[in-house]
Amino acid sequence: MSRRIIIIIVFLFCTLVAFGDLPSDLNDRMYTYIDLWEGKGLISGIPPLRPYPIQYLKEIFKEVMRRGGEDAGIAGEFLESINPDFSLKPTPGHESRFTPDAFYGETGSDFPFVGNLHPLVSYSGRAAIWLVDRQQGDLLPFGAVSERDYLEDWSDFDLFGRKVFVRQSLALSTTIGTSSVYLSLGLNRNSFGPFFENGVILGPQAPHAGTFNFTWRLKKTILTIAHFMLTATNETGKGRYPGKYMSLHGLQIFPFSWLEVGVFESIVYGGRLEPLYLIPLSEFFYFQGIIGFLDNAMFGASVKIRFFEDVQYMAVLYIDDLHFNDMVRFDFDTKYKVAVQTGITWTPLYTYMKRIAFDYTMVTPYTYSHIDSGINYQNYTHAGVNLGPALEPNSDRLSLDILITPRKWIDVTLMSRFIRHGNASAGYTDGDGSIFDDGFDDSGQPTFQDSTRFLTQDILEYNFQIGAEGDLRIPLGKGVVTAKAGYTLEYWTNKDFTNEKELSHIFTIGTGYLF
Repeated sequence: MSRRIIIIIVFLFCTLVAFGDLPSDLNDRMYTYIDLWEGKGLISGIPPLRPYPIQYLKEIFKEVMRRGGEDAGIAGEFLESINPDFSLKPTPGHESRFTPDAFYGETGSDFPFVGNLHPLVSYSGRAAIWLVDRQQGDLLPFGAVSERDYLEDWSDFDLFGRKVFVRQSLALSTTIGTSSVYLSLGLNRNSFGPFFENGVILGPQAPHAGTFNFTWRLKKTILTIAHFMLTATNETGKGRYPGKYMSLHGLQIFPFSWLEVGVFESIVYGGRLEPLYLIPLSEFFYFQGIIGFLDNAMFGASVKIRFFEDVQYMAVLYIDDLHFNDMVRFDFDTKYKVAVQTGITWTPLYTYMKRIAFDYTMVTPYTYSHIDSGINYQNYTHAGVNLGPALEPNSDRLSLDILITPRKWIDVTLMSRFIRHGNASAGYTDGDGSIFDDGFDDSGQPTFQDSTRFLTQDILEYNFQIGAEGDLRIPLGKGVVTAKAGYTLEYWTNKDFTNEKELSHIFTIGTGYLF
């Protein structure tokens, strides 16, 4: 029996995969259901910045319970899990990912905790320690990331001739306030906008960050003011440096029951803490101009339209830079540094088909990037990862996701992705076309000022993915038996802008028990 098979057996049968309901974790299934309930119209007017505090989640779950039906029972389970004054339930776990010739495994224990110190004070989080075998890589398809953020240090040991890393993980959030007005402080991943996953503003695939989130929910509007503590890198995404920040504010308006409109603005900067950007109800671009246009300001708008009770259309336009002078002269063959995401979802009210979601995302050349010198305080990354979508500039993506629940105890997710990417600097500079490529030539002049070379290159990189995953939850005793299995086929053409083609088969398996 090979060492690889021995390792897989040890990881599978000596450990469990178990993840409890945790408000501060955007990967928790409660956010899948909140997205579904909003799609069905069971809840409405939800804030754009996630995760949500316990105070507001209680309001959501009680509203769904009031509506009755099969969702009421699920909402009741979620409410029970976040209601105690204090709860700590260690959950040992394991996940294996493997291909025909490589293996990845992570084994350890989460220690999720939730609590309510006072009707106005709540907290939730997760401390964890894991053994990670990834000497053959993370074995994730392009755009996917691990569900945890690990602290990279120098702790490791050998197991059957393979190096196993000892890693810590931490996520937490404390909230002061009511369900309508609250201030959340924490270290967690974030998501902003109408798209819960892989959005162009803030996506949950970006690493966790120190977060200050003030939200004020009124009858027809929601005000969001947030500040994030980021990690800078060098100009190629390597190294770790402190002193990078992002400020974001937005206003959601609900003029009709079927319409939601949002406007928002952000700025990424570093090397100092700028008090001007802490002023609420301000204009970041204006403040940036006062201090010399050193930073990276972006602004945008979103819309959500409910065509039918269970059909929604959503769109986001996020603007990095436009050539205003050309556009007012009706010269539209000019510079566009923008990200656009648009999609439609069908969330049937009463069927095993829970949701069908289709969306298209495009990121024009050099969007999110910014000219830097040495440390990238201004480009739109955190610890070297795009804060927005899992796409490089000069890319687009078509996504189709289907969620099916043939039985109450099983969820089946089907997905397909098609991604294109080009190096907009090819033939202009020696840039690599990534988010760290600012598009400036050796003389310090922008190569994109008068045109947008969106996917016009002779060689484009293509990525196609199709996959399925099944998640089972079967009550047993005082807990729940869990199991999952997944498969993704990933096919590359012209990977790294060569003529090479690459086909990968990625498998995921796990089993466990939730207390």
